[in-house]
Amino acid sequence: MRAATNAYLAGLTDEELDGLVPGFSGPGPAADILALLVIHTANLAGDITSVRGIQGARGLPF
Repeated sequence: MRAATNAYLAGLTDEELDGLVPGFSGPGPAADILALLVIHTANLAGDITSVRGIQGARGLPF
């Protein structure tokens, strides 16, 4: 899955990244939507790490 995702992202053209796609609050450039997904994923990783720490477990392994 990671290799397929990396290949897809590497193959995107400037025109595709500038093109409008449906987003959570209306259409926006594909690049902005992809950036939002990365930020959202990072926030979720932080949330998971916090909960694990509260439960006495170790956070993320890096």
